Amino acid sequence: MEDVGRRQPVLVKAKICLVGDEAVGKTSLIHRYVHGIFDQTYIRTLGAVPAKKTVDLVNSSGRPVRLDLTVLDIMGKLTFLQLFQEAYFHGARGVLAVADITRRSTLRNLAEWIRSVESTSGSLPTVIVVNKMDIVGAAEYGEPEIQEVAQALGSAYYLASAKNGDRVEDAFRRLAGLVADRLFDAR
Repeated sequence: MEDVGRRQPVLVKAKICLVGDEAVGKTSLIHRYVHGIFDQTYIRTLGAVPAKKTVDLVNSSGRPVRLDLTVLDIMGKLTFLQLFQEAYFHGARGVLAVADITRRSTLRNLAEWIRSVESTSGSLPTVIVVNKMDIVGAAEYGEPEIQEVAQALGSAYYLASAKNGDRVEDAFRRLAGLVADRLFDAR
């Protein structure tokens, strides 16, 4: 029997898309995950902006995987996005759907965002991130509503904060693991 720890990791390239309404914190989550920083300045994303991150993990079969992620930050306007969804979402392997705890509408809109990606790329592993938990005192909804949406979408969810970093790494790693499992199983 081969020692799992000594196997060379399989290199897998994958694009994941962060989707959600404007100002939910997609860019901040990416900056926290990829660079380990938080910038309070709000900069509207125009189009789609890529970032890169390499993740080492072990897939559900026990195989070491090195996932070379392209993390695509998608602008938060559905009306504009529909014109470019084929270009942005083509080849996507996973979705991080982001809502803002201080705006209920951002949670309700996640299903439409996910459908938009899946209409181009098919059914994909999806993880929901409810961001801005550092200002939970301003919350417009709670965990029961999040659980309901996550269950309806068949997704795991994380309560996170790009500002202080809580659960950001966990959410991205969960999605990376789901993507790696799907890609490895497809080989």
